[in-house]
Formats: sequence, structure tokens, C-alpha cells
Amino acid sequence: MKTQILYGLSMMTVLACSTGAHALTTYMGLDIAHNDGTLKKDSLKKTNLELEQSGMSYGLTLGAAVTDHIAVEVFYSKYEDGTGTFDVLGEELEVKQQGYGASVNFRHDIVGDIYGVATLGMKRLDTKKVVYKDDFVMLKHDDNTSFKPFFGAGIGVKTTDRINLEAKYSRFEDMNTISGTFIYRF
Repeated sequence: MKTQILYGLSMMTVLACSTGAHALTTYMGLDIAHNDGTLKKDSLKKTNLELEQSGMSYGLTLGAAVTDHIAVEVFYSKYEDGTGTFDVLGEELEVKQQGYGASVNFRHDIVGDIYGVATLGMKRLDTKKVVYKDDFVMLKHDDNTSFKPFFGAGIGVKTTDRINLEAKYSRFEDMNTISGTFIYRF
């Protein structure tokens, strides 16, 4: 994961250096989101299991505005622990997930301090599944999706010169996400 984040940050640096007179603006965002949907069994590399996802996630975003309208971001999200039933054994299944990726955002002013935002990026989910029987670990399994595309759209407001608030809808495979982000510009 560290390699992908470093790769994303180096891409941001290259893009920022190629923009000419535009001053690079970096920012950090704190994300909170509600996710709802299904990861299909063919999305996960190692198991033949569909994973229903509904719950909250929290994350951190690092970004750089490379022009007045275009920004690149890398992000990390931690999902709430989930549970389910493992059909083969009929036992409790504990699921832990985290996601990371990179995106390009297009922001354009609508009126006053309100702007629209469109997002296109690549994302990956790492999933850890643990099956318990009588409080003993019966099966522990790590799985992940490969990097896959996602898209999103939303609206934001500039509250001060350094602080923005954004609300977005995004879609990754069959998963719908509604998120809010607090952005601090350096």
C-alpha cells in the first residue's frame, strides 16, 4: 500500500511541476461516508463469496490542485467492521475492510462560494474475513479487489480561504457511497 501512495504522490508532483505559472495548492481532507451495496464474488480474488456492505467508513485524503479546476488526490478509508454468516459452516463471519486509491477531481464554481465537483479514479478494497466457532478462529482469510475504476459527483462550499466542505455521491462496482469531506488547504 505504501508503494501505491508514494506512486500517487510522485504523480501529483510531476503534474504540479508541469502546470507552469499555477501555484500548487495542497490540501488534506477528513472523510466520513455511508456505503451500501455488494462486492460480487468475481470481484474478490481468492474467495467465491459475495459480500454485502452497509455501514460507515472514515478516511483521509491528500490532494494537490494542479490548475484552477483540476486536482489529484490519494486517499485511504477504513470501514466499520461487519459481520455475516458463512453459508458452508453456518457460522459467524467477521469482516474488516480498508480501501485506498487515487483520483482526479474537476471543480467548477456554480454561484458565489458554491461549486460542483466531479471525480474519476481507481480504488482497491482489502478485506480480511475471519470465521469463528465457539469463540475459536476456524478460518482467517485475506482478500482484495484489484484496482478498479470509480466515479462520483457532488457539491462543495468554500467556508473560508482555507476550509471547504463537500458532499459527494460515488459508485465503485455495485457499491453506492454518500460522503462528506472537511478540506483544509495549506
